[in-house]
Amino acid sequence: PGPAVVVEFRAGDMNLAREGQAAMSRANDATFFALPRNPAATAKVVLAALGVCGEATFAPVAGLTPAERERIRSKLADLGLKVIA
Repeated sequence: PGPAVVVEFRAGDMNLAREGQAAMSRANDATFFALPRNPAATAKVVLAALGVCGEATFAPVAGLTPAERERIRSKLADLGLKVIA
C-alpha cells in the first residue's frame, strides 16, 4: 500500500502514475503556490473546504482574505474535489 502514485509506479503503470503526479501538481499549484501567503493559512482553508477543520488562524499567522479563500475553493472544485465549506 501507499499513495496511489507510488503503488502505480511500483506496479509499472507509468501512464497512471504520471496522471496522478500531474493531478497532485495541479492541486499544489492551485492552492499553495497560487498565493504569496503563509502556507499554513492556505492549508487551513484547503482543509476547511474539505470538511477537516475550521479556517481560524491565530497570531502570528494571518488568515486569508475572503477573495483568497474563494479562489482556493474554486480551484479545488475545478480539480473535482467536493468543497463543503
